[in-house]
Amino acid sequence: MTTSIFDTRHYKYPQNFLEMKPKLTRLEQAIKKLEANLIDTAETKNLKLLKQRLDSGLRLKVDYASELNPDQLIAATTIDGKVLVIAGAGSGKTKTLTYRTSYLLENGVSPKEILLLTFTRKAANEIKDRAKSLLASSLSNQELSDAELAEDKLPTDKALNSITSGTFHSFCNMLLRQYSGLLGINPRFTILDTGDSEDAIDLVHKEKSILIRPSHKPFHAKNAAKYHLDV
Repeated sequence: MTTSIFDTRHYKYPQNFLEMKPKLTRLEQAIKKLEANLIDTAETKNLKLLKQRLDSGLRLKVDYASELNPDQLIAATTIDGKVLVIAGAGSGKTKTLTYRTSYLLENGVSPKEILLLTFTRKAANEIKDRAKSLLASSLSNQELSDAELAEDKLPTDKALNSITSGTFHSFCNMLLRQYSGLLGINPRFTILDTGDSEDAIDLVHKEKSILIRPSHKPFHAKNAAKYHLDV
């Protein structure tokens, strides 16, 4: 049996192992399922699968095989079912997402059915812009100038503007406000970032003159993780 990078056999368990054991068991089961479905692009069957996809009856405008390496290619063209792609820094994640977006559109997926989330709005917009240019430059043998990259020239519905995109945080914020009634919360809620939270704690301390236990110790720094307060 090949040793897994998630191997826990030699782990020194803490004293509260009995409490952790059920969670650890579930984690190991999830890892086994994940490893059972790992795709090795070097395997013959997966190379054949890629060839079948790219040689299908659909006339693809983008030459994905020449633009992506095998790992990127299988990630970009696997659009049925759930897919988890684990990739490190510099492995071409943005490029792969760009070509995946393009591949979805070329396979008839409506932009309105695509959810594109990243950690920054800039990255999401960059992926959409790259995909737009990628598809536009592949429309025909004619060279298109930037001015000619009009939305109506793209083989998609209103270019990529209909794609729901943004950051994970902004999307979750939108969902919370949209479905606030079902959640029983006020849709006008405010989200406090780290700086806001620290300022709020500082304000409470000054206005309420909160005492700290033991009393001889000074008030904790406002960015401390825990507070022991007497109100």
